[in-house]
Amino acid sequence: MSLPIIFDITLGVIFLFLILSLLASELQELLATLLQWRADHLKKSIEILLTGNAEEVSTYQTFIDNLYSSPLMRSLNQEAKGTLPRLFRRVSRNIGALYRSVTGARNVFGNQFSGPSYIPSKTFADALLQQLDVERLTQKISDYTMCRLGEEKLALVEDILKSLRNSVGDDSLLEAEFEGLRQRLRNIRDDFRSNRISLSRSMDLATEQIRLFIDSTEAYLKNNHHCQDIILGRLPYLKQAVQMKKLEPTIGEVMALVLNNRSNLPAELEDAVIQVRSRISQLPPHLKQNLIILANQAQMRSDGLQDGLRKLEQEVENWFNRSMDRASGVYRRNAKGVAIILGILLAAATNADTFLVVDRLSRDSAIRAAVSESANQLLSQSPQAPTRFREAFSTTGQPLPIPNSPSFGESSFGESSFGTLEPSALPPDTTPISPSAAAPNLQQELADVRDAVDTVLDDIPLPIGWNRRNRLQQFPPNTSLFISIPKRILGWLITGIAISMGSSFWFDLLSKVVRVRNAGTPSFPNDHRVE
Repeated sequence: MSLPIIFDITLGVIFLFLILSLLASELQELLATLLQWRADHLKKSIEILLTGNAEEVSTYQTFIDNLYSSPLMRSLNQEAKGTLPRLFRRVSRNIGALYRSVTGARNVFGNQFSGPSYIPSKTFADALLQQLDVERLTQKISDYTMCRLGEEKLALVEDILKSLRNSVGDDSLLEAEFEGLRQRLRNIRDDFRSNRISLSRSMDLATEQIRLFIDSTEAYLKNNHHCQDIILGRLPYLKQAVQMKKLEPTIGEVMALVLNNRSNLPAELEDAVIQVRSRISQLPPHLKQNLIILANQAQMRSDGLQDGLRKLEQEVENWFNRSMDRASGVYRRNAKGVAIILGILLAAATNADTFLVVDRLSRDSAIRAAVSESANQLLSQSPQAPTRFREAFSTTGQPLPIPNSPSFGESSFGESSFGTLEPSALPPDTTPISPSAAAPNLQQELADVRDAVDTVLDDIPLPIGWNRRNRLQQFPPNTSLFISIPKRILGWLITGIAISMGSSFWFDLLSKVVRVRNAGTPSFPNDHRVE
Protein backbone atom coordinates (compact mmCIF):
# COMPACT_ATOMS: atom_id res chain seq x y z
CA MET A 1 0.00 0.00 0.00
CA SER A 2 1.54 3.33 -1.12
CA LEU A 3 2.05 6.32 1.14
CA PRO A 4 -0.55 8.52 -0.62
CA ILE A 5 -3.19 5.84 -0.09
CA ILE A 6 -2.29 5.65 3.61
CA PHE A 7 -2.69 9.43 3.86
CA ASP A 8 -6.07 9.23 2.11
CA ILE A 9 -7.30 6.50 4.47
CA THR A 10 -6.10 8.47 7.50
CA LEU A 11 -7.79 11.56 6.11
CA GLY A 12 -11.06 9.69 5.67
CA VAL A 13 -11.06 8.26 9.19
CA ILE A 14 -10.29 11.67 10.72
CA PHE A 15 -13.00 13.29 8.61
CA LEU A 16 -15.54 10.74 9.85
CA PHE A 17 -14.52 11.28 13.47
CA LEU A 18 -14.86 15.05 12.98
CA ILE A 19 -18.42 14.73 11.66
CA LEU A 20 -19.55 12.40 14.43
CA SER A 21 -17.81 14.57 17.07
CA LEU A 22 -19.79 17.59 15.91
CA LEU A 23 -23.01 15.61 16.16
CA ALA A 24 -22.05 14.29 19.60
CA SER A 25 -21.29 17.83 20.81
CA GLU A 26 -24.76 18.99 19.80
CA LEU A 27 -26.36 16.00 21.52
CA GLN A 28 -24.36 16.58 24.69
CA GLU A 29 -25.30 20.24 24.75
CA LEU A 30 -28.95 19.32 24.34
CA LEU A 31 -28.79 16.77 27.16
CA ALA A 32 -26.91 19.18 29.41
CA THR A 33 -29.60 21.80 28.85
CA LEU A 34 -32.60 19.51 29.26
CA LEU A 35 -31.27 17.73 32.36
CA GLN A 36 -29.52 20.84 33.80
CA TRP A 37 -26.30 18.96 34.39
CA ARG A 38 -24.29 22.12 35.02
CA ALA A 39 -26.69 23.61 37.57
CA ASP A 40 -27.18 20.19 39.18
CA HIS A 41 -23.45 19.60 39.52
CA LEU A 42 -22.88 23.12 40.89
CA LYS A 43 -25.58 22.68 43.56
CA LYS A 44 -24.19 19.30 44.64
CA SER A 45 -20.67 20.74 44.81
CA ILE A 46 -21.89 23.57 47.06
CA GLU A 47 -23.74 21.06 49.26
CA ILE A 48 -20.51 19.12 49.79
CA LEU A 49 -18.61 22.37 50.36
CA LEU A 50 -21.00 23.35 53.15
CA THR A 51 -21.51 19.95 54.79
CA GLY A 52 -18.17 18.28 54.08
CA ASN A 53 -19.87 14.95 53.39
CA ALA A 54 -22.44 14.00 50.76
CA GLU A 55 -24.12 11.65 53.26
CA GLU A 56 -24.98 14.56 55.58
CA VAL A 57 -26.59 16.75 52.92
CA SER A 58 -30.14 15.66 53.77
CA THR A 59 -29.66 16.62 57.45
CA TYR A 60 -28.88 20.23 56.58
CA GLN A 61 -30.94 20.51 53.41
CA THR A 62 -33.11 23.30 54.87
CA PHE A 63 -30.13 25.60 55.41
CA ILE A 64 -28.77 24.89 51.92
CA ASP A 65 -32.15 25.51 50.28
CA ASN A 66 -32.52 28.77 52.23
CA LEU A 67 -29.11 29.84 50.97
CA TYR A 68 -30.16 29.10 47.38
CA SER A 69 -33.43 30.98 47.98
CA SER A 70 -31.68 34.16 49.12
CA PRO A 71 -32.29 37.22 46.90
CA LEU A 72 -28.68 37.34 45.69
CA MET A 73 -28.78 33.72 44.53
CA ARG A 74 -32.26 33.95 43.03
CA SER A 75 -31.17 36.90 40.92
CA LEU A 76 -28.71 34.61 39.08
CA ASN A 77 -31.43 32.20 37.96
CA GLN A 78 -32.81 34.20 35.05
CA GLU A 79 -35.46 32.73 32.75
CA ALA A 80 -36.50 33.99 29.34
CA LYS A 81 -40.01 35.36 28.96
CA GLY A 82 -42.54 34.49 26.31
CA THR A 83 -44.74 31.66 25.11
CA LEU A 84 -42.06 29.59 23.41
CA PRO A 85 -39.55 29.78 26.30
CA ARG A 86 -42.30 28.79 28.76
CA LEU A 87 -43.25 25.86 26.54
CA PHE A 88 -39.63 24.76 26.29
CA ARG A 89 -39.19 25.02 30.08
CA ARG A 90 -42.33 22.93 30.61
CA VAL A 91 -40.99 20.24 28.26
CA SER A 92 -37.57 20.41 29.92
CA ARG A 93 -39.08 20.04 33.39
CA ASN A 94 -41.15 17.05 32.31
CA ILE A 95 -38.09 15.39 30.80
CA GLY A 96 -36.13 16.10 33.97
CA ALA A 97 -38.90 14.66 36.15
CA LEU A 98 -39.03 11.54 33.96
CA TYR A 99 -35.25 11.16 34.17
CA ARG A 100 -35.28 11.44 37.97
CA SER A 101 -38.14 8.98 38.28
CA VAL A 102 -36.29 6.44 36.13
CA THR A 103 -32.86 6.88 37.74
CA GLY A 104 -34.10 7.53 41.28
CA ALA A 105 -32.11 10.76 41.48
CA ARG A 106 -33.37 13.49 43.80
CA ASN A 107 -34.29 17.00 42.73
CA VAL A 108 -31.37 18.98 44.14
CA PHE A 109 -33.29 22.25 43.71
CA GLY A 110 -35.91 21.31 46.33
CA ASN A 111 -39.22 22.97 45.56
CA GLN A 112 -37.67 24.86 42.64
CA PHE A 113 -37.43 23.60 39.07
CA SER A 114 -34.02 25.01 38.24
CA GLY A 115 -30.99 26.80 39.64
CA PRO A 116 -28.10 28.93 38.44
CA SER A 117 -25.39 27.20 36.43
CA TYR A 118 -22.78 29.76 37.45
CA ILE A 119 -22.32 31.59 40.78
CA PRO A 120 -19.67 34.31 41.21
CA SER A 121 -17.58 33.84 44.33
CA LYS A 122 -18.49 37.29 45.68
CA THR A 123 -22.20 36.55 45.34
CA PHE A 124 -21.77 33.28 47.23
CA ALA A 125 -19.77 34.96 50.02
CA ASP A 126 -22.28 37.79 50.39
CA ALA A 127 -25.25 35.39 50.42
CA LEU A 128 -23.64 33.11 53.01
CA LEU A 129 -22.67 35.93 55.37
CA GLN A 130 -26.14 37.44 54.97
CA GLN A 131 -27.61 34.13 56.06
CA LEU A 132 -25.44 34.35 59.19
CA ASP A 133 -26.35 38.04 59.63
CA VAL A 134 -22.71 38.73 60.43
CA GLU A 135 -22.73 42.36 59.29
CA ARG A 136 -25.61 43.37 61.56
CA LEU A 137 -24.00 41.55 64.49
CA THR A 138 -20.62 43.24 63.94
CA GLN A 139 -22.40 46.60 63.87
CA LYS A 140 -24.16 45.73 67.12
CA ILE A 141 -20.92 44.67 68.79
CA SER A 142 -19.12 47.76 67.53
CA ASP A 143 -21.89 49.98 68.92
CA TYR A 144 -21.67 48.14 72.24
CA THR A 145 -17.89 48.65 72.29
CA MET A 146 -18.27 52.36 71.55
CA CYS A 147 -20.93 52.73 74.24
CA ARG A 148 -18.81 50.93 76.85
CA LEU A 149 -15.78 53.08 75.99
CA GLY A 150 -17.71 56.31 76.55
CA GLU A 151 -19.33 55.11 79.75
CA GLU A 152 -16.09 53.85 81.31
CA LYS A 153 -14.08 56.97 80.56
CA LEU A 154 -16.90 59.31 81.50
CA ALA A 155 -17.20 57.48 84.82
CA LEU A 156 -13.50 58.17 85.52
CA VAL A 157 -13.91 61.85 84.67
CA GLU A 158 -17.09 62.15 86.71
CA ASP A 159 -15.40 60.61 89.75
CA ILE A 160 -12.60 63.21 89.60
CA LEU A 161 -15.15 65.95 89.00
CA LYS A 162 -17.05 64.99 92.17
CA SER A 163 -13.82 65.19 94.17
CA LEU A 164 -13.11 68.63 92.74
CA ARG A 165 -16.61 69.83 93.58
CA ASN A 166 -16.23 68.63 97.16
CA SER A 167 -12.88 70.39 97.42
CA VAL A 168 -14.21 73.77 96.33
CA GLY A 169 -17.66 73.32 97.85
CA ASP A 170 -19.47 73.93 94.55
CA ASP A 171 -21.81 71.15 93.39
CA SER A 172 -22.34 72.82 90.02
CA LEU A 173 -18.65 73.11 89.17
CA LEU A 174 -18.13 72.54 85.43
CA GLU A 175 -21.62 71.03 85.19
CA ALA A 176 -22.46 72.69 81.85
CA GLU A 177 -19.05 71.76 80.40
CA PHE A 178 -19.42 68.15 81.48
CA GLU A 179 -22.90 67.96 79.93
CA GLY A 180 -21.43 69.41 76.74
CA LEU A 181 -18.84 66.60 76.76
CA ARG A 182 -21.63 64.04 77.06
CA GLN A 183 -23.42 65.58 74.08
CA ARG A 184 -20.27 65.57 71.94
CA LEU A 185 -19.75 61.89 72.71
CA ARG A 186 -23.38 61.20 71.75
CA ASN A 187 -22.81 62.98 68.43
CA ILE A 188 -19.72 60.86 67.74
CA ARG A 189 -21.68 57.72 68.52
CA ASP A 190 -24.52 58.83 66.23
CA ASP A 191 -22.02 59.45 63.43
CA PHE A 192 -20.68 55.94 63.91
CA ARG A 193 -24.16 54.41 63.88
CA SER A 194 -24.85 56.26 60.62
CA ASN A 195 -21.66 54.75 59.13
CA ARG A 196 -20.15 58.21 58.61
CA ILE A 197 -17.03 57.23 60.58
CA SER A 198 -15.39 53.94 61.47
CA LEU A 199 -15.21 52.40 64.91
CA SER A 200 -11.50 53.11 65.36
CA ARG A 201 -12.00 56.72 64.26
CA SER A 202 -14.95 57.20 66.60
CA MET A 203 -12.94 55.77 69.52
CA ASP A 204 -10.09 58.15 68.77
CA LEU A 205 -12.44 61.12 68.57
CA ALA A 206 -14.11 60.21 71.87
CA THR A 207 -10.74 59.87 73.60
CA GLU A 208 -9.62 63.21 72.18
CA GLN A 209 -12.75 64.99 73.45
CA ILE A 210 -12.27 63.59 76.97
CA ARG A 211 -8.57 64.57 76.95
CA LEU A 212 -9.43 68.12 75.92
CA PHE A 213 -11.98 68.32 78.74
CA ILE A 214 -9.35 67.19 81.28
CA ASP A 215 -6.82 69.72 79.95
CA SER A 216 -9.41 72.51 80.14
CA THR A 217 -10.33 71.51 83.70
CA GLU A 218 -6.69 71.52 84.75
CA ALA A 219 -6.11 74.95 83.21
CA TYR A 220 -9.27 76.34 84.83
CA LEU A 221 -8.42 75.13 88.35
CA LYS A 222 -4.61 75.31 88.36
CA ASN A 223 -4.58 78.42 90.55
CA ASN A 224 -7.21 77.11 93.01
CA HIS A 225 -5.17 75.91 96.00
CA HIS A 226 -8.13 73.78 97.25
CA CYS A 227 -7.75 71.52 94.20
CA GLN A 228 -3.97 71.27 93.99
CA ASP A 229 -3.76 67.81 95.58
CA ILE A 230 -6.27 66.40 93.10
CA ILE A 231 -4.80 68.22 90.10
CA LEU A 232 -1.22 67.21 90.88
CA GLY A 233 -1.96 63.74 92.24
CA ARG A 234 -4.91 62.29 90.34
CA LEU A 235 -5.22 64.12 87.01
CA PRO A 236 -1.99 62.64 85.54
CA TYR A 237 -3.25 59.15 86.23
CA LEU A 238 -6.64 60.07 84.76
CA LYS A 239 -4.93 61.29 81.59
CA GLN A 240 -3.05 58.01 81.27
CA ALA A 241 -6.22 55.98 81.81
CA VAL A 242 -8.10 57.99 79.18
CA GLN A 243 -5.27 57.79 76.65
CA MET A 244 -5.09 53.99 76.90
CA LYS A 245 -6.65 52.65 73.71
CA LYS A 246 -9.38 50.09 74.10
CA LEU A 247 -8.85 47.18 71.76
CA GLU A 248 -11.54 46.63 69.17
CA PRO A 249 -13.26 43.26 69.00
CA THR A 250 -11.96 41.09 66.15
CA ILE A 251 -13.88 39.26 63.48
CA GLY A 252 -12.58 35.99 64.94
CA GLU A 253 -14.11 36.84 68.32
CA VAL A 254 -17.41 37.78 66.68
CA MET A 255 -17.66 34.48 64.79
CA ALA A 256 -16.66 32.50 67.88
CA LEU A 257 -19.30 34.37 69.90
CA VAL A 258 -22.00 33.21 67.50
CA LEU A 259 -20.79 29.75 66.54
CA ASN A 260 -19.41 28.43 69.86
CA ASN A 261 -22.65 28.86 71.88
CA ARG A 262 -21.10 30.87 74.69
CA SER A 263 -23.54 31.47 77.55
CA ASN A 264 -21.89 34.40 79.42
CA LEU A 265 -23.09 37.08 77.02
CA PRO A 266 -23.32 40.81 77.86
CA ALA A 267 -26.93 41.81 78.44
CA GLU A 268 -26.75 44.40 75.66
CA LEU A 269 -25.73 41.75 73.11
CA GLU A 270 -27.73 38.78 74.33
CA ASP A 271 -30.85 39.40 72.24
CA ALA A 272 -28.90 40.02 69.03
CA VAL A 273 -26.69 36.96 69.47
CA ILE A 274 -29.62 34.68 70.35
CA GLN A 275 -31.50 35.92 67.29
CA VAL A 276 -28.56 35.12 65.02
CA ARG A 277 -28.10 31.71 66.63
CA SER A 278 -31.75 30.86 66.05
CA ARG A 279 -31.34 31.63 62.33
CA ILE A 280 -28.33 29.33 62.00
CA SER A 281 -29.50 26.49 64.21
CA GLN A 282 -29.24 24.15 61.20
CA LEU A 283 -25.72 25.26 60.32
CA PRO A 284 -23.53 22.22 59.44
CA PRO A 285 -20.68 21.61 61.94
CA HIS A 286 -18.24 21.40 59.02
CA LEU A 287 -19.24 24.91 57.93
CA LYS A 288 -18.90 26.24 61.50
CA GLN A 289 -15.35 24.95 61.76
CA ASN A 290 -14.39 26.39 58.39
CA LEU A 291 -15.92 29.79 59.16
CA ILE A 292 -13.99 30.06 62.43
CA ILE A 293 -10.75 29.14 60.62
CA LEU A 294 -11.47 31.65 57.85
CA ALA A 295 -12.34 34.34 60.42
CA ASN A 296 -9.03 33.78 62.23
CA GLN A 297 -7.17 34.02 58.92
CA ALA A 298 -9.00 37.25 58.11
CA GLN A 299 -8.24 38.60 61.59
CA MET A 300 -4.48 38.29 61.04
CA ARG A 301 -4.70 40.43 57.89
CA SER A 302 -7.21 43.02 59.09
CA ASP A 303 -7.06 46.35 60.86
CA GLY A 304 -10.22 46.71 62.90
CA LEU A 305 -13.56 44.93 62.97
CA GLN A 306 -15.04 46.43 59.81
CA ASP A 307 -11.89 45.68 57.85
CA GLY A 308 -11.97 42.17 59.34
CA LEU A 309 -15.47 41.69 57.95
CA ARG A 310 -14.27 42.64 54.46
CA LYS A 311 -11.28 40.32 54.80
CA LEU A 312 -13.62 37.52 55.91
CA GLU A 313 -15.66 38.00 52.74
CA GLN A 314 -12.47 37.67 50.72
CA GLU A 315 -11.49 34.52 52.61
CA VAL A 316 -14.92 32.98 51.92
CA GLU A 317 -14.54 33.90 48.23
CA ASN A 318 -11.12 32.21 48.07
CA TRP A 319 -12.49 29.17 49.90
CA PHE A 320 -15.33 28.94 47.38
CA ASN A 321 -12.96 29.32 44.43
CA ARG A 322 -10.65 26.58 45.69
CA SER A 323 -13.59 24.23 46.12
CA MET A 324 -14.92 25.03 42.64
CA ASP A 325 -11.48 24.31 41.19
CA ARG A 326 -11.79 20.78 42.52
CA ALA A 327 -15.44 20.57 41.47
CA SER A 328 -14.58 21.56 37.92
CA GLY A 329 -12.12 18.66 37.74
CA VAL A 330 -14.88 16.27 38.83
CA TYR A 331 -17.21 17.86 36.26
CA ARG A 332 -14.67 17.33 33.49
CA ARG A 333 -14.15 13.71 34.43
CA ASN A 334 -17.89 13.09 34.54
CA ALA A 335 -18.27 14.90 31.22
CA LYS A 336 -15.56 12.75 29.68
CA GLY A 337 -17.29 9.60 30.85
CA VAL A 338 -20.62 10.75 29.43
CA ALA A 339 -18.87 11.75 26.20
CA ILE A 340 -17.40 8.25 25.81
CA ILE A 341 -20.76 6.57 26.50
CA LEU A 342 -22.56 8.90 24.10
CA GLY A 343 -19.85 8.39 21.49
CA ILE A 344 -20.17 4.61 21.68
CA LEU A 345 -23.97 4.80 21.45
CA LEU A 346 -23.72 7.15 18.49
CA ALA A 347 -21.19 4.87 16.79
CA ALA A 348 -23.48 1.87 17.25
CA ALA A 349 -26.58 3.80 16.15
CA THR A 350 -24.89 5.00 12.94
CA ASN A 351 -22.88 1.78 12.52
CA ALA A 352 -19.70 3.84 12.42
CA ASP A 353 -17.32 0.87 12.59
CA THR A 354 -13.69 2.02 12.38
CA PHE A 355 -12.60 -1.31 10.86
CA LEU A 356 -15.32 -1.11 8.22
CA VAL A 357 -14.41 2.48 7.36
CA VAL A 358 -10.72 1.63 6.98
CA ASP A 359 -11.56 -1.41 4.86
CA ARG A 360 -13.92 0.52 2.55
CA LEU A 361 -11.48 3.40 2.13
CA SER A 362 -8.64 1.02 1.30
CA ARG A 363 -10.75 -0.69 -1.38
CA ASP A 364 -12.74 2.17 -2.89
CA SER A 365 -10.68 4.88 -4.58
CA ALA A 366 -13.82 6.90 -5.38
CA ILE A 367 -14.64 7.32 -1.70
CA ARG A 368 -11.03 8.25 -0.93
CA ALA A 369 -11.07 10.90 -3.63
CA ALA A 370 -14.39 12.28 -2.43
CA VAL A 371 -13.18 12.46 1.14
CA SER A 372 -9.95 14.16 0.12
CA GLU A 373 -11.78 16.73 -1.95
CA SER A 374 -14.29 17.36 0.85
CA ALA A 375 -11.53 17.82 3.41
CA ASN A 376 -9.80 20.40 1.21
CA GLN A 377 -13.12 22.14 0.65
CA LEU A 378 -13.82 22.18 4.38
CA LEU A 379 -10.44 23.69 5.23
CA SER A 380 -10.79 26.28 2.49
CA GLN A 381 -14.07 27.43 4.02
CA SER A 382 -12.59 27.63 7.56
CA PRO A 383 -8.87 28.27 7.00
CA GLN A 384 -8.21 30.00 10.32
CA ALA A 385 -9.92 27.48 12.58
CA PRO A 386 -6.84 25.40 13.51
CA THR A 387 -4.89 28.51 14.43
CA ARG A 388 -7.84 29.77 16.46
CA PHE A 389 -8.03 26.47 18.32
CA ARG A 390 -4.37 26.70 19.24
CA GLU A 391 -4.66 30.33 20.29
CA ALA A 392 -7.78 29.67 22.32
CA PHE A 393 -5.89 27.22 24.49
CA SER A 394 -2.61 29.15 24.58
CA THR A 395 -2.23 31.34 27.68
CA THR A 396 0.79 32.77 29.41
CA GLY A 397 -0.58 31.95 32.84
CA GLN A 398 -2.73 29.23 34.34
CA PRO A 399 -5.20 27.06 32.40
CA LEU A 400 -8.66 28.35 31.66
CA PRO A 401 -10.25 29.21 35.07
CA ILE A 402 -13.45 27.27 34.70
CA PRO A 403 -15.05 27.85 38.13
CA ASN A 404 -14.33 31.58 38.19
CA SER A 405 -15.87 32.47 34.87
CA PRO A 406 -19.18 31.84 33.17
CA SER A 407 -17.48 29.07 31.17
CA PHE A 408 -18.07 26.79 34.16
CA GLY A 409 -21.77 26.97 33.38
CA GLU A 410 -21.61 27.72 29.67
CA SER A 411 -18.78 25.73 28.10
CA SER A 412 -19.53 22.80 25.84
CA PHE A 413 -20.21 19.76 27.99
CA GLY A 414 -17.66 17.07 27.29
CA GLU A 415 -15.58 19.13 24.86
CA SER A 416 -11.92 18.09 24.99
CA SER A 417 -9.42 20.32 26.78
CA PHE A 418 -5.94 21.16 25.54
CA GLY A 419 -3.02 21.83 27.78
CA THR A 420 -1.60 25.32 27.87
CA LEU A 421 1.28 26.15 25.53
CA GLU A 422 4.38 27.96 26.64
CA PRO A 423 4.95 31.36 25.00
CA SER A 424 8.08 30.02 23.33
CA ALA A 425 6.00 27.44 21.46
CA LEU A 426 3.96 30.17 19.73
CA PRO A 427 4.90 31.90 16.47
CA PRO A 428 6.79 35.18 16.94
CA ASP A 429 3.83 37.35 15.97
CA THR A 430 1.19 35.41 17.90
CA THR A 431 -0.49 37.23 20.79
CA PRO A 432 -1.96 34.90 23.44
CA ILE A 433 -5.68 35.30 23.88
CA SER A 434 -7.19 35.70 27.33
CA PRO A 435 -9.60 32.94 28.45
CA SER A 436 -12.57 35.29 28.40
CA ALA A 437 -11.85 36.28 24.80
CA ALA A 438 -10.90 32.76 23.69
CA ALA A 439 -14.20 31.06 24.48
CA PRO A 440 -16.40 33.16 22.13
CA ASN A 441 -13.81 32.84 19.32
CA LEU A 442 -13.66 29.08 19.78
CA GLN A 443 -17.44 28.73 19.73
CA GLN A 444 -17.63 30.85 16.57
CA GLU A 445 -14.97 28.74 14.86
CA LEU A 446 -16.77 25.53 15.78
CA ALA A 447 -19.97 27.00 14.34
CA ASP A 448 -18.11 27.80 11.11
CA VAL A 449 -16.81 24.24 10.97
CA ARG A 450 -20.33 22.85 11.46
CA ASP A 451 -21.64 24.99 8.59
CA ALA A 452 -18.79 23.88 6.34
CA VAL A 453 -19.34 20.22 7.21
CA ASP A 454 -23.04 20.53 6.42
CA THR A 455 -22.12 21.90 3.01
CA VAL A 456 -19.69 19.14 2.02
CA LEU A 457 -21.64 16.20 3.47
CA ASP A 458 -24.13 16.31 0.62
CA ASP A 459 -21.48 15.17 -1.86
CA ILE A 460 -19.61 12.46 0.07
CA PRO A 461 -20.74 8.80 0.40
CA LEU A 462 -19.45 7.95 3.88
CA PRO A 463 -19.12 4.21 4.60
CA ILE A 464 -21.40 4.24 7.64
CA GLY A 465 -25.01 3.27 8.34
CA TRP A 466 -27.03 0.08 8.51
CA ASN A 467 -27.54 -0.38 4.77
CA ARG A 468 -27.44 -3.86 3.24
CA ARG A 469 -23.96 -3.46 1.74
CA ASN A 470 -22.41 -2.56 5.09
CA ARG A 471 -24.18 -5.38 6.89
CA LEU A 472 -22.99 -7.95 4.36
CA GLN A 473 -19.45 -6.70 4.66
CA GLN A 474 -19.56 -6.71 8.47
CA PHE A 475 -21.37 -10.04 8.83
CA PRO A 476 -20.39 -12.17 5.79
CA PRO A 477 -22.42 -15.41 5.48
CA ASN A 478 -19.35 -17.65 5.57
CA THR A 479 -17.94 -16.09 8.81
CA SER A 480 -18.88 -17.08 12.34
CA LEU A 481 -20.79 -14.50 14.40
CA PHE A 482 -18.42 -15.23 17.31
CA ILE A 483 -15.75 -13.53 15.22
CA SER A 484 -17.82 -10.83 13.49
CA ILE A 485 -19.74 -9.47 16.50
CA PRO A 486 -16.69 -8.85 18.79
CA LYS A 487 -14.92 -7.20 15.88
CA ARG A 488 -17.89 -4.92 15.23
CA ILE A 489 -18.15 -4.05 18.95
CA LEU A 490 -14.44 -3.24 19.08
CA GLY A 491 -14.84 -1.03 16.00
CA TRP A 492 -17.70 0.87 17.67
CA LEU A 493 -15.66 1.26 20.87
CA ILE A 494 -12.75 2.76 18.96
CA THR A 495 -15.09 5.14 17.17
CA GLY A 496 -16.84 6.10 20.41
CA ILE A 497 -13.59 6.91 22.18
CA ALA A 498 -12.46 8.92 19.15
CA ILE A 499 -15.73 10.87 19.16
CA SER A 500 -15.26 11.76 22.83
CA MET A 501 -11.97 13.51 22.03
CA GLY A 502 -13.90 16.47 20.63
CA SER A 503 -14.44 18.11 17.27
CA SER A 504 -11.75 20.77 17.81
CA PHE A 505 -9.11 18.05 18.20
CA TRP A 506 -10.12 16.27 15.01
CA PHE A 507 -10.39 19.48 12.99
CA ASP A 508 -6.91 20.51 14.07
CA LEU A 509 -5.53 17.06 13.23
CA LEU A 510 -7.36 17.08 9.89
CA SER A 511 -5.74 20.37 8.91
CA LYS A 512 -2.26 19.01 9.73
CA VAL A 513 -2.79 15.83 7.71
CA VAL A 514 -4.08 17.79 4.72
CA ARG A 515 -1.07 20.13 4.84
CA VAL A 516 1.37 17.23 5.00
CA ARG A 517 -0.46 15.48 2.17
CA ASN A 518 -0.51 18.61 0.06
CA ALA A 519 3.25 19.14 -0.30
CA GLY A 520 4.21 19.39 3.41
CA THR A 521 3.14 22.90 4.34
CA PRO A 522 4.31 23.75 7.91
CA SER A 523 1.76 23.42 10.68
CA PHE A 524 2.23 27.06 11.72
CA PRO A 525 2.08 29.41 8.71
CA ASN A 526 4.35 31.97 10.42
CA ASP A 527 7.19 29.53 11.24
CA HIS A 528 10.60 30.70 9.99
CA ARG A 529 12.73 28.10 8.27
CA VAL A 530 16.43 27.98 8.90
CA GLU A 531 18.26 28.69 5.71
